[in-house]
Amino acid sequence: MALRKDFYQIIDEGHGIYRIFSLEGVYMELFTGTDRALLLDTGVGLGDLVSAVRSVTQLPLTIVNTHGHYDHANGNDQFTNVPIYMHPDDWEVYSFYSRPENREHTLNCSRHTKKGWNSPDYINIVPDDMADEDYIHIRPVSLLPLHEGEIFDLGGITLETIHVPGHTKGSCALLHRETGDLYIGDAANSHLVLSVFAAPIQEYKNTLEKLKKINFVRMRPSHEKDWLDKSVLDDYLDCISNPDPDNFVEASSPARPGDTDYMYIRRGYTISDTKKPGFASFIVKEKI
Repeated sequence: MALRKDFYQIIDEGHGIYRIFSLEGVYMELFTGTDRALLLDTGVGLGDLVSAVRSVTQLPLTIVNTHGHYDHANGNDQFTNVPIYMHPDDWEVYSFYSRPENREHTLNCSRHTKKGWNSPDYINIVPDDMADEDYIHIRPVSLLPLHEGEIFDLGGITLETIHVPGHTKGSCALLHRETGDLYIGDAANSHLVLSVFAAPIQEYKNTLEKLKKINFVRMRPSHEKDWLDKSVLDDYLDCISNPDPDNFVEASSPARPGDTDYMYIRRGYTISDTKKPGFASFIVKEKI
């Protein structure tokens, strides 16, 4: 299987933690303890992720998927002999995106990837010598159930699983017990998607309230470069609890051509305020 060698940028964050950024705009986290390593998410899977990981560590590896969407778990099949954990509520999501027709659609979308949010320019992130069939038909992997409170002791790094339903029903985060940092996948980011295999909005509200009670320092999302402060939870809670039915923009996803979603923006903000403190939005399939 021909995979891009230049697909990943590896950032050494110190203390055995590496951030892996991929061309499709997803960050993955690689934790290396004294005994084991753990990779959080596997992205779209068009790059040689095995080589990227092994360029950092030769330790025995475990994989945890924050959720089952294609841009977080489609690289799983590169690791056929590695234990892979995902919450059972997202196994159906993973199975859906593993279908050949959906993998083919992902591949076609990756040949027309926008360079940035609302950018008119596109790049092709698919290797020139990749045979489509190699990507479309995955190698089987055995998923292991991931549950609330599950601990991964890597030796000097201890990661605790927290179930955070909302973005998907089985979304999970990992709490780094030694640093107090929370790695949240897509459970909180500037444009929170609650339209594809998502949990009910009330369940996401419960997740936000739950996270507010947990003792952690800051949050690391999968699609943003910077850390998020814990206060962001209040921004999302306000946005979702008091939506402005007139403050929305239409949104679409390349994963679902022809479908229109609706992005509701926090009162007092507009779409152009995405980078301003306090901005929050959520995306749903139906108008409020």
